[in-house]
Amino acid sequence: MSAKTNDTLFIAAGGLVFLGACGWAFLQQGAISSLREAVNPPLSGSIYESSPISVVKPETRQWAVAPKQAAGENWVYDVFTPPKIYYNLETKRFTVTVPRYTPKVIEVTPVEDTTPKDRFGLELVKVFQPLFRLQLVGYIGEGPKARGNFLKVQTDEVVFGTTGKKIPDLNLEIVSFSAERRKVAVEGGTSIVETVAFAVVRDTVTGVETKLDATVRTPEGDPEVTFKLPDGSLRVAKTGDVFKDGETTFTVGALTVVPPSAEVKREEGVPKVTETKILVVPPPAPPPPPPTIDGSIDPNALSPGSAPLF
Repeated sequence: MSAKTNDTLFIAAGGLVFLGACGWAFLQQGAISSLREAVNPPLSGSIYESSPISVVKPETRQWAVAPKQAAGENWVYDVFTPPKIYYNLETKRFTVTVPRYTPKVIEVTPVEDTTPKDRFGLELVKVFQPLFRLQLVGYIGEGPKARGNFLKVQTDEVVFGTTGKKIPDLNLEIVSFSAERRKVAVEGGTSIVETVAFAVVRDTVTGVETKLDATVRTPEGDPEVTFKLPDGSLRVAKTGDVFKDGETTFTVGALTVVPPSAEVKREEGVPKVTETKILVVPPPAPPPPPPTIDGSIDPNALSPGSAPLF
């Protein structure tokens, strides 16, 4: 069969299909036309009435109250968040933080402290050296025209003056003042030239003279010490002072300003039991750790005196 014959057959088949489609469309015209007509809903019938919908209420359930624990009614347990328990080495007490977002701390009965207690009864607060009521803190100029800068210790007021100036409110008079360049020995066996300022003041009541140096503070009297007693009160004393706290007698010995220390003898009982101790100023207490959002203590911010147990 030639290619021309195949083309003729295909054309004839296509024509037959086209004629069949046209005939089918002609026969469906009536149904298609009916779809274009407007549909009118019925105007008769009963009025629509809504029907009530029944709502099923869920059954309410309540967890049973947890029984009291052996450790107390405030002890609760959480499967995933157990209580946080801390032990303070300084106060010898346990602290329990309940695992809730509302901060709540329960104090537990402290454990018995078996470490020996310090029964000495005194705590050293500070050792200080009283200063003379007028200090030479600087100078202006040199030679005969120089003037000194004097500080009133009680009021922090600065006054300027030289030989002959009187300070009535302190009962003092400047007997002499000088600010001159002199050779000053330094380490290594050498010397340098610098300006040094000195003054001598006289008490107008007693006549006692005191030498002032611009490079150092001039003390007056013996060093003094401040103690803290067991009841929290403070006691100021000097070397040789004797005082009592209840049935205990304390005698103050040698005092050191730098570093601050005090030698104290303690006597108590019949017959007397004597103990001598060198007191030093205790280090400052560390600040308390900051709480977290839920009110518990952050273990990473604990002070050296506390340690977590869990």
